Amino acid sequence: MKPNRYVIAGIFAASLTAFSVGAAYASPGEGYAPRPMTQGDHCMQQTHNMRGNAMGIMPPEFRHMHLTEVQRNQIFDIKYKSMPILRQHYQQLRQTRKELRLASTAAPYDAAKVHSLANRMGQLEAMIAVRRADDKHKIFAVLTPAQQHQSKQMHDWRSSQHQRPAMGL
Repeated sequence: MKPNRYVIAGIFAASLTAFSVGAAYASPGEGYAPRPMTQGDHCMQQTHNMRGNAMGIMPPEFRHMHLTEVQRNQIFDIKYKSMPILRQHYQQLRQTRKELRLASTAAPYDAAKVHSLANRMGQLEAMIAVRRADDKHKIFAVLTPAQQHQSKQMHDWRSSQHQRPAMGL
C-alpha cells in the first residue's frame, strides 16, 4: 500500500507546527518581556513573600484592594499572630483524622473511641473556624467603609459563582 502524499504532508505540517509552538513556549527568544507581577499572583502564597510587604499572607478577598502600607502592616500583624495557633490546630486535626481512620479499621472496634475522636475533630474544626472568623473580623475593621463595601461585593460575587444550579426534572 502506497502512502498518500497529502496524508504525509499533513502529518509533517502538524508536527512542525506543534514543535514550533512548543519551542516558542519552552524558551523565550528575543523580545521576550515577562509581565509584571500583580498582587494576585500565585507565587505570593502564605509566607513565601519576597516583595517586602504583607501581601504574602493577605486573604484572597483583600489582595486586589488598594490598601495603604499601614493597612497591609496591620493585616500582616493580625494574620502573623494567629499562624502558630492555626498551625497547631491543623496538626492536631490531622493527627485526630489519622487516629480516626486507624480506629475505624481496628480489629476490636471501639465505638466509644471513634465517638470521642469524632467529637475531638469537631472541636478542632470549630476552633479553627472561630479563629479564622476572628481574624477576618479584625481585618475587616482595618478597612475603610469603601473597602468594606468592596469586600462585601467581592464576597457576594464569589458566593454566587460557587453556587451550583438546582437539579430539576
